Amino acid sequence: MLGGAGNPVGKKFQNASWKILFFSAGLATVFGAILGLWSMIGTLASPFDIIIFSYLLLFGLIMAALDVPYYHPKLMEFRLIIFKACLFLTRFIGRGVMYVFLGCMVCGNLWDNDTVPFIGFIIFGYLSAVGVGAIYYGIKLTRKLDIVRKALLNRGGPTPSICPPQGLRMDKFGELALKIQGVQFNSEELHYVCNALSQSFHADEVISQTEFEFWLKNPTPVLI
Repeated sequence: MLGGAGNPVGKKFQNASWKILFFSAGLATVFGAILGLWSMIGTLASPFDIIIFSYLLLFGLIMAALDVPYYHPKLMEFRLIIFKACLFLTRFIGRGVMYVFLGCMVCGNLWDNDTVPFIGFIIFGYLSAVGVGAIYYGIKLTRKLDIVRKALLNRGGPTPSICPPQGLRMDKFGELALKIQGVQFNSEELHYVCNALSQSFHADEVISQTEFEFWLKNPTPVLI
Protein backbone atom coordinates (compact mmCIF):
# COMPACT_ATOMS: atom_id res chain seq x y z
CA MET A 1 0.00 0.00 0.00
CA LEU A 2 1.39 3.34 -1.03
CA GLY A 3 0.26 6.85 -0.34
CA GLY A 4 -3.08 7.32 -2.10
CA ALA A 5 -2.83 4.09 -4.11
CA GLY A 6 -6.39 3.10 -3.45
CA ASN A 7 -7.96 6.52 -3.94
CA PRO A 8 -10.68 6.78 -6.57
CA VAL A 9 -10.48 9.33 -9.37
CA GLY A 10 -10.77 12.86 -8.09
CA LYS A 11 -10.54 11.96 -4.41
CA LYS A 12 -8.63 14.64 -2.55
CA PHE A 13 -5.92 14.09 0.00
CA GLN A 14 -7.41 13.48 3.41
CA ASN A 15 -5.32 14.70 6.35
CA ALA A 16 -2.46 14.59 3.87
CA SER A 17 -0.03 17.15 5.21
CA TRP A 18 2.93 14.80 4.78
CA LYS A 19 1.82 13.76 1.31
CA ILE A 20 1.83 17.38 0.22
CA LEU A 21 5.30 17.93 1.73
CA PHE A 22 6.68 14.80 0.08
CA PHE A 23 5.14 15.69 -3.30
CA SER A 24 6.50 19.24 -3.18
CA ALA A 25 9.94 17.94 -2.16
CA GLY A 26 9.92 15.64 -5.17
CA LEU A 27 9.06 18.59 -7.42
CA ALA A 28 11.85 20.66 -5.83
CA THR A 29 14.31 17.89 -6.72
CA VAL A 30 13.02 17.84 -10.30
CA PHE A 31 13.34 21.63 -10.50
CA GLY A 32 16.94 21.57 -9.28
CA ALA A 33 17.85 18.82 -11.76
CA ILE A 34 16.25 20.70 -14.67
CA LEU A 35 18.16 23.87 -13.69
CA GLY A 36 21.39 21.92 -13.84
CA LEU A 37 20.63 20.29 -17.18
CA TRP A 38 19.40 23.58 -18.67
CA SER A 39 22.63 25.35 -17.73
CA MET A 40 24.61 22.79 -19.74
CA ILE A 41 22.85 23.44 -23.03
CA GLY A 42 25.31 24.87 -25.53
CA THR A 43 28.32 24.33 -23.26
CA LEU A 44 31.08 21.74 -23.08
CA ALA A 45 29.57 20.11 -20.03
CA SER A 46 31.18 17.14 -18.37
CA PRO A 47 29.34 13.90 -19.17
CA PHE A 48 29.53 13.04 -15.47
CA ASP A 49 27.57 16.21 -14.60
CA ILE A 50 24.94 15.29 -17.18
CA ILE A 51 24.65 11.80 -15.68
CA ILE A 52 24.35 13.18 -12.14
CA PHE A 53 21.62 15.69 -13.01
CA SER A 54 19.79 13.06 -15.07
CA TYR A 55 19.95 10.79 -12.02
CA LEU A 56 18.53 13.57 -9.83
CA LEU A 57 15.77 14.20 -12.36
CA LEU A 58 14.86 10.50 -12.43
CA PHE A 59 14.70 10.15 -8.66
CA GLY A 60 12.86 13.43 -8.28
CA LEU A 61 10.18 12.13 -10.63
CA ILE A 62 10.04 8.83 -8.74
CA MET A 63 9.61 10.56 -5.38
CA ALA A 64 6.97 12.94 -6.75
CA ALA A 65 5.07 10.06 -8.36
CA LEU A 66 4.69 8.34 -4.99
CA ASP A 67 2.51 11.19 -3.71
CA VAL A 68 1.09 12.86 -6.80
CA PRO A 69 -2.57 13.85 -6.14
CA TYR A 70 -3.86 12.08 -9.24
CA TYR A 71 -5.15 8.60 -9.97
CA HIS A 72 -4.24 6.70 -13.11
CA PRO A 73 -3.89 2.90 -13.65
CA LYS A 74 -0.38 3.31 -15.09
CA LEU A 75 0.64 5.36 -12.08
CA MET A 76 -0.62 2.61 -9.79
CA GLU A 77 1.45 0.06 -11.73
CA PHE A 78 4.50 2.25 -11.27
CA ARG A 79 3.86 2.53 -7.52
CA LEU A 80 3.59 -1.25 -7.37
CA ILE A 81 7.08 -1.50 -8.89
CA ILE A 82 8.41 0.94 -6.27
CA PHE A 83 6.71 -1.09 -3.52
CA LYS A 84 8.45 -4.25 -4.73
CA ALA A 85 11.86 -2.87 -5.67
CA CYS A 86 12.37 0.10 -3.31
CA LEU A 87 10.24 -0.61 -0.26
CA PHE A 88 12.27 1.80 1.88
CA LEU A 89 10.92 4.71 -0.20
CA THR A 90 7.42 3.98 1.09
CA ARG A 91 8.54 4.52 4.71
CA PHE A 92 8.89 7.82 6.55
CA ILE A 93 12.46 7.07 7.56
CA GLY A 94 13.40 5.87 4.09
CA ARG A 95 11.96 8.93 2.40
CA GLY A 96 13.59 11.17 4.96
CA VAL A 97 17.05 9.74 4.32
CA MET A 98 16.46 9.94 0.57
CA TYR A 99 15.42 13.60 0.64
CA VAL A 100 18.43 14.60 2.74
CA PHE A 101 20.66 12.79 0.22
CA LEU A 102 18.92 14.38 -2.79
CA GLY A 103 19.13 17.82 -1.17
CA CYS A 104 22.89 17.46 -0.72
CA MET A 105 23.31 16.23 -4.29
CA VAL A 106 21.27 19.05 -5.83
CA CYS A 107 23.02 21.76 -3.82
CA GLY A 108 26.51 20.35 -4.30
CA ASN A 109 26.22 19.95 -8.04
CA LEU A 110 24.56 23.31 -8.66
CA TRP A 111 27.35 24.89 -6.61
CA ASP A 112 30.12 23.02 -8.45
CA ASN A 113 28.67 24.06 -11.81
CA ASP A 114 28.10 27.65 -10.64
CA THR A 115 24.42 27.33 -11.56
CA VAL A 116 22.32 29.65 -9.36
CA PRO A 117 23.95 28.25 -6.19
CA PHE A 118 21.65 30.40 -4.05
CA ILE A 119 18.62 28.48 -5.34
CA GLY A 120 20.58 25.30 -4.72
CA PHE A 121 20.94 26.23 -1.06
CA ILE A 122 17.21 26.96 -0.83
CA ILE A 123 16.36 23.56 -2.34
CA PHE A 124 18.86 21.91 0.00
CA GLY A 125 17.34 23.64 3.01
CA TYR A 126 13.81 22.60 2.09
CA LEU A 127 14.65 18.99 1.22
CA SER A 128 16.76 18.62 4.36
CA ALA A 129 14.02 20.05 6.55
CA VAL A 130 11.45 17.67 5.05
CA GLY A 131 13.91 14.77 5.30
CA VAL A 132 14.94 15.35 8.91
CA GLY A 133 11.33 15.96 9.90
CA ALA A 134 10.26 12.71 8.21
CA ILE A 135 13.02 10.73 9.94
CA TYR A 136 12.05 12.13 13.35
CA TYR A 137 8.35 11.53 12.72
CA GLY A 138 9.01 8.02 11.43
CA ILE A 139 11.02 7.11 14.53
CA LYS A 140 8.28 8.56 16.73
CA LEU A 141 5.58 6.51 14.96
CA THR A 142 7.76 3.40 15.07
CA ARG A 143 8.06 3.70 18.85
CA LYS A 144 4.32 4.27 19.27
CA LEU A 145 3.54 1.22 17.16
CA ASP A 146 6.00 -0.96 19.09
CA ILE A 147 4.44 0.15 22.39
CA VAL A 148 1.09 -1.10 21.10
CA ARG A 149 2.65 -4.39 19.96
CA LYS A 150 4.22 -5.04 23.36
CA ALA A 151 0.95 -4.18 25.13
CA LEU A 152 -0.93 -6.66 22.94
CA LEU A 153 1.64 -9.36 23.65
CA ASN A 154 1.35 -8.76 27.40
CA ARG A 155 -2.41 -8.94 27.09
CA GLY A 156 -2.12 -12.45 25.67
CA GLY A 157 -4.89 -14.33 23.94
CA PRO A 158 -4.98 -15.88 20.45
CA THR A 159 -4.59 -13.67 17.38
CA PRO A 160 -8.14 -14.38 16.08
CA SER A 161 -9.53 -12.81 19.23
CA ILE A 162 -7.78 -9.55 18.28
CA CYS A 163 -7.74 -9.65 14.48
CA PRO A 164 -10.67 -11.48 12.85
CA PRO A 165 -10.19 -13.78 9.82
CA GLN A 166 -11.43 -11.06 7.44
CA GLY A 167 -8.69 -8.72 8.72
CA LEU A 168 -8.60 -5.63 10.89
CA ARG A 169 -9.58 -2.24 9.51
CA MET A 170 -7.21 0.56 10.43
CA ASP A 171 -9.88 2.60 12.19
CA LYS A 172 -10.51 -0.42 14.43
CA PHE A 173 -6.75 -0.77 14.92
CA GLY A 174 -6.69 2.84 16.12
CA GLU A 175 -9.49 2.13 18.57
CA LEU A 176 -7.65 -0.98 19.77
CA ALA A 177 -4.40 0.96 20.35
CA LEU A 178 -6.25 3.61 22.33
CA LYS A 179 -8.09 1.02 24.43
CA ILE A 180 -5.12 -1.26 25.12
CA GLN A 181 -2.37 1.26 25.82
CA GLY A 182 -3.87 4.73 25.48
CA VAL A 183 -1.84 5.34 22.29
CA GLN A 184 -3.66 7.55 19.82
CA PHE A 185 -3.09 7.58 16.05
CA ASN A 186 -4.74 10.09 13.71
CA SER A 187 -6.10 8.98 10.33
CA GLU A 188 -2.93 9.93 8.43
CA GLU A 189 -0.73 8.06 10.90
CA LEU A 190 -2.96 5.00 10.60
CA HIS A 191 -2.53 5.11 6.83
CA TYR A 192 1.27 4.95 7.15
CA VAL A 193 1.04 2.28 9.84
CA CYS A 194 -1.05 0.23 7.42
CA ASN A 195 1.63 0.73 4.74
CA ALA A 196 4.30 -0.51 7.13
CA LEU A 197 2.38 -3.59 8.29
CA SER A 198 1.25 -4.63 4.80
CA GLN A 199 3.29 -7.39 3.18
CA SER A 200 1.73 -6.96 -0.26
CA PHE A 201 0.39 -4.15 -2.41
CA HIS A 202 -3.37 -3.69 -1.93
CA ALA A 203 -5.72 -0.74 -1.98
CA ASP A 204 -7.82 -1.29 1.13
CA GLU A 205 -7.17 -0.03 4.65
CA VAL A 206 -7.22 -3.52 6.14
CA ILE A 207 -4.46 -5.55 7.79
CA SER A 208 -4.88 -9.26 7.14
CA GLN A 209 -4.76 -11.76 9.97
CA THR A 210 -1.47 -13.15 8.62
CA GLU A 211 0.11 -9.67 8.48
CA PHE A 212 -1.15 -8.85 11.96
CA GLU A 213 0.19 -12.09 13.44
CA PHE A 214 3.58 -11.61 11.75
CA TRP A 215 3.86 -8.06 13.15
CA LEU A 216 2.78 -9.17 16.61
CA LYS A 217 5.31 -12.01 16.90
CA ASN A 218 8.22 -10.35 15.13
CA PRO A 219 10.60 -8.98 17.82
CA THR A 220 12.11 -6.43 15.41
CA PRO A 221 10.16 -3.14 15.39
CA VAL A 222 8.52 -2.30 12.08
CA LEU A 223 10.07 0.88 10.72
CA ILE A 224 7.58 3.49 9.53
